[in-house]
Amino acid sequence: MSLLIPKRLPSLGRFALALILGCFASCNSSNSEKLETIALATSNYQDTFNQRPPILVTDADGKPLHSWRVLILPFIEANSFWDEYDNKAAWNDPTNDDLVDGKRHHPGDKFPYPANVGKFYQSGNSSHSQETRFVVLVSGPLEAKPYQNDQIAYYVPDSQPLIVLEVESSGIHWMEPRDIAGATADQPTWNTLADVKPKIVRSIEINSDETTIREREETASFLDALPGLGAVDSNPA
Repeated sequence: MSLLIPKRLPSLGRFALALILGCFASCNSSNSEKLETIALATSNYQDTFNQRPPILVTDADGKPLHSWRVLILPFIEANSFWDEYDNKAAWNDPTNDDLVDGKRHHPGDKFPYPANVGKFYQSGNSSHSQETRFVVLVSGPLEAKPYQNDQIAYYVPDSQPLIVLEVESSGIHWMEPRDIAGATADQPTWNTLADVKPKIVRSIEINSDETTIREREETASFLDALPGLGAVDSNPA
């Protein structure tokens, strides 16, 4: 079953929607609720900055620095992490090391501790405790724009939906600026859709006016219809 949700709502409407979705998710899957939280966070980011969050940010030489998963944290009430994160350096720079390995903690910190924030993106039964369960599918070239600190941000074009997949065992640290590339994407070092297709659980399609959550088989049909992605086997061996 697809869950179709209007995206542009007044503040009170969004609050009420969050309560409704909380009930829906508790009856089905907490990860469905997380997908909708991601959609609302991207909407709030766009309301604040007049554009969707970049998928990744690099330095002037193309070195990957920041992931969208980190950039939306202030919009999912994770300011404790954002205040600690050094956004002038790469995600895995020594200044961020103890955030990467989940060890940073200060006496008197209130839960959630900065290093615990990544659990939002993780699976409770994952053998890789820092591995994200949520990845963006990039189906074509990204748009490059100047960013802060002489960095460069790469965005999914506004003409395309933002597609977030929930996958099992992504092999990607939740802070790492790496996601999933379609056949026409310009990210040769990323895993491809073919690499993760047996692991897809569900997806969310984020458009300017509505958001749609799809379960696995519906996601496969949806991806089959997108140009350049190829068929997704909904019954892997």
